[in-house]
Amino acid sequence: MSPPLPSPVRSALADALALVLPVECAGCGAPDRAVCPACEQSLQTPVRTRRLARSALEVFSATAYAGPVQHLLPAVKDGGRTEAAGCLGAALRRALEAGARTHEERALGPPEARAPALVVPVPSARTATRRRGYLPVLLLLRRAGVAAHPALRFCRRVRDQSGLSAGERARNIAGSMTAAGSVAGRRVILVDDVVTTGASLLEAARAIEERGGLVLFAATVASTPPPDAPVGGEPQSPET
Repeated sequence: MSPPLPSPVRSALADALALVLPVECAGCGAPDRAVCPACEQSLQTPVRTRRLARSALEVFSATAYAGPVQHLLPAVKDGGRTEAAGCLGAALRRALEAGARTHEERALGPPEARAPALVVPVPSARTATRRRGYLPVLLLLRRAGVAAHPALRFCRRVRDQSGLSAGERARNIAGSMTAAGSVAGRRVILVDDVVTTGASLLEAARAIEERGGLVLFAATVASTPPPDAPVGGEPQSPET
C-alpha cells in the first residue's frame, strides 16, 4: 500500500484550495475547509473489531458511526463532496492495517510464501452508481493509497438497504452477488464504507467463497452498534 499524503501537506493544500474555492466542512458546516480539523480529529479513535452474528467474519472499523462521520460519509457518497474523502480514506487505511496485522499474526506459513491478499470492495447497487457517477468505496480506497480488485458485482436487482430491518436487509441481499473467477485460491480482504447489520459483507463473503476464495477479514470506515446492542436507537447508514 502506497502511503497517503502526510497530514501537514494535506492541510496546506486544503488551505490553498479554500482561498480559490470557498467551501464548508462536510462534517459540521464550519467555513473554509472540506473537513475541519475538529471533524478530522474525531476520526482518530481506536480501531474497533466486531464479529458478525452467526459468522466467523471479523470486521475492523476505524470509528463508530456517530458524530461527524454520520455527515461525512453521506456527503461523500450522495452529496458529491469527493474533496472530503481524504480523511475517510485515511481512516479506512487504519482499519485495513489493523486487520492485516492481526491476521498476519494468525496466518500459517511464512509471509513470503503467500500471494498478497486481494482487497475487494463491496459493490454498490447499479441505480446508486448511476445516480452518483462514481463508486464511493473505490474512491475511499484510492484516497487510502490501496489498490482495489473489483471482483464482486450484483447479479440481480436489490432494494435500497436504508431503513430496512436486520431481517429485511438479509432477505434483500441474499444471493444477490457473484464473484469473478480471479478470486479462486486467493486470500481476500473485503472493504465497505460502513457495517450496519453485516448483511452485505456476509453476502460478499459467500460469493467470494463460492468461487474458491478465502476471506480473511473485512474493513470499514465506520460501524453502527450491532442489531442486538442495548436499546438506544441505531443510526441509519447511508445507502451502499
